Amino acid sequence: MTKVLVVYNHKSPWVMDDIKMLSKHFDVSAFYYKEERRKKNLRSLVKKHDVIYIWFASYHGLRATSLAKKYNKKVITVASGYSVANLPEYNYGLAAKAYTRWIPGYIIKHSDVVIAVSESNKREILELYPHSKVVVIPHGFDVEKFKLSKRKERTVITVGTIDKISLRRKGIDKFIETAQYFPEIPFVVIGKVNIELDKFFKKIPANVKLTGFLSDEELLKRYRKAKVYAQFSFHEAFGCSVAEAMLCGCIPVVTDRYALSEVVGDCGFVVNYWDGKEAVDKIEKALNSPPEMGKKARERIVENYSIEKREGRLKELIEETVRK
Repeated sequence: MTKVLVVYNHKSPWVMDDIKMLSKHFDVSAFYYKEERRKKNLRSLVKKHDVIYIWFASYHGLRATSLAKKYNKKVITVASGYSVANLPEYNYGLAAKAYTRWIPGYIIKHSDVVIAVSESNKREILELYPHSKVVVIPHGFDVEKFKLSKRKERTVITVGTIDKISLRRKGIDKFIETAQYFPEIPFVVIGKVNIELDKFFKKIPANVKLTGFLSDEELLKRYRKAKVYAQFSFHEAFGCSVAEAMLCGCIPVVTDRYALSEVVGDCGFVVNYWDGKEAVDKIEKALNSPPEMGKKARERIVENYSIEKREGRLKELIEETVRK
């Protein structure tokens, strides 16, 4: 059986999902860099495996890539998010800084295959590293877990940890600003709060609620209740929360930046970044949309982004890579 070593630095749900899926088909070991780099011998692990599967083309993948090259092992890298973002105007992304751009560059150059999670993500990678072999395998979602609700409340929600970076990147600042134009509509920000918002806003509208961190069960309840999900990010390699919300019948309102409009398709509303007047208009339209639009949003994710589709494509890719 093919042996796969997954090297990762964040216990993100999509990383853990990949480990679980791959374990059904291959002999999988996981190397969590933050905790295990001093406890386990990475050299020994690389030598024992056929494929080194790296999640994010960042610092933690450098030595694994170097060792894989030395011992003639196959390397597959999921190059998503911050690791290949190139937005110097926002001071965002490893590729945005001259002194760190070499890190994803080295890993991608020495990868047999690079996985992008969206067509937008693929374009980002190829603009920086045009000779890479990039395939698109989008994120996958458990469509049975995120179920549609028939009872929707006139509420607008967004999801994201609130810190100095995500306040702007996730558009949470724009979300809070937009809420003032809908004083009778609850605007709910779901996510851990790691900053003092008083330093960033003179006044937070009374209809804005910050829930703090929620369990998966509580988050699911919020998705199922809310009629509208808004994501005003300036960068998203995919937009997992958007897809989860759509599965629960939320009507999405997103910016036209990177992968968000790709995920939403014609099943929601897209706002030019940043046009505050248009954002208000699109949220109002979403709030007044018929229930059928929420059903259509769910169907789009079911058809295009099921976890079964990702599992099948990952299995095929690894088998094909090993044969070469």
